[in-house]
Amino acid sequence: MEIPAQFNKFFLTMFTILSAVAFFLSAITHVAALLGKPGPLGDRVWIMYLGILFVVIPAVFVSAGLTAGAPQKRTLMTALRCPTWTKYGIYALFAYASVNLILGFSFPQTPQGPISPIFVRVFSPLLMVLYAVSLTVFYSASRPQPTS
Repeated sequence: MEIPAQFNKFFLTMFTILSAVAFFLSAITHVAALLGKPGPLGDRVWIMYLGILFVVIPAVFVSAGLTAGAPQKRTLMTALRCPTWTKYGIYALFAYASVNLILGFSFPQTPQGPISPIFVRVFSPLLMVLYAVSLTVFYSASRPQPTS
């Protein structure tokens, strides 16, 4: 049984919007943590970590559909059919998250409270990467497939 195209388009749109909102929310939370202040979710920042499950798992299935039949070397480029600046943005964000994680574990600080700004500062860039990749996959799936 084939799923109707309107059904697919609706869910792609919903997941794209959810990924975009979550990405910007995690970016705002990260900036607030850098400033030592609570983010927009306050002590409920853990919701963003749970939100990864609702966005990344569908993105994995969508990317599997996008890359079906693609050569192994080209799977990433096939899944991320988006403007070049987006790919470089994701690469830069991944590099930033990696450096931030290494620095966060290299210079441990004493946490302040149950969900400290230090914890959020170290791990929120990882959320940003996951949400950005998911957003890009959903965006790519909503674009027409290139002919060549």
